[in-house]
Amino acid sequence: MKSKIIKNCPICNSGRFKIRFKYKKRPNLETDFGIVRYNRSYHECKYCNHWVSNYVISKKFYENFYTKKTYQNNYLEKFNKIISLKRNSDNYFRSNRIENFLKEFNLKHTKILDVGSGLGIFPYEMKKRGFKIYALDPDRKMSNFIKNKLNIYCYNSDFINFKKNNKFNLITFNKVLEHVEKPVQFLKQSRKYLKKKDDVIYVEVPDTNSAKNVSKNREEFFIEHINCFSEKSLILLLQKCGFEIQEFKKIKEPSGKFTMYAFARLKL
Repeated sequence: MKSKIIKNCPICNSGRFKIRFKYKKRPNLETDFGIVRYNRSYHECKYCNHWVSNYVISKKFYENFYTKKTYQNNYLEKFNKIISLKRNSDNYFRSNRIENFLKEFNLKHTKILDVGSGLGIFPYEMKKRGFKIYALDPDRKMSNFIKNKLNIYCYNSDFINFKKNNKFNLITFNKVLEHVEKPVQFLKQSRKYLKKKDDVIYVEVPDTNSAKNVSKNREEFFIEHINCFSEKSLILLLQKCGFEIQEFKKIKEPSGKFTMYAFARLKL
C-alpha cells in the first residue's frame, strides 16, 4: 500500500490541512482489494474544506483490481440487478433531473457524453428516453460490454487523454471526480468538447459534510475516493474551470448515499 505526503490542496492549492479520519483496517462494506498493510487517512484543507486521501491510486489499481474485484466480470448480472430496481434506483432520479433540466432550457435534442460510464446504467436509461448519448470508460472490458450488450457507442479512453474532434452539448460526470487525482485539470478537459457558449456539464459527487456526521465507514469514504468534496470546494472547482453554476443541490438518494450535484454552463 502506497501513501503520499499531501503538500497542496488539489482545488485551491492551499498548503494548510488538518487530519480528519484515519483508517488502520478496511471498513466492513468496502471492497476487499487484498491490501495487506491497510493504513490511510483523509486530510481537510483549512481554506476550502476539501478532503484529500493520502493513499495513492494508480492506473494499475483500476486496471488490475478495481473493476475485477467490484464486478467480478459479472457485468450483465450486475447491470440487470440495478435496472430491476426501476424507480427505486438512484439512476432513475438522476435521469429525471437531467431530463427535466434539458426540457426546461429547450435542449431536448442534446448530444450527451457520459464520462466514466461503468456498467452503462445512465447511458442506457437516457437512450431509452430518446437522447443521443455516447459513453466513455477507460476499462476495455467495460467499454466492450456497453458497446456489445447495450448497443451504445463507448469510447475506450481515459478522459484526460481523450482526443477526438467530436463536440457535445452536455457532458456528465456521475460519481467520477472523487476518483480523479487532479480534478481541476480533469474537468477543464471538458471545455474542449462542448460545442458553444452556454453548453452544460452535470457533476455529481458524494457529499462529504453530510456523510462525516454519520460515520467514517460510510461508502462516501471508501478507499477509491481520493477526493472528498465539500460544498465550497465543488463550487470553487466549477468556477476555476470556467463554468457558471445554474443549479446546485444536496440530496439523500434512495440508496442512502449523501450526494451533491450541479448543472453548470460554459462561460467564454
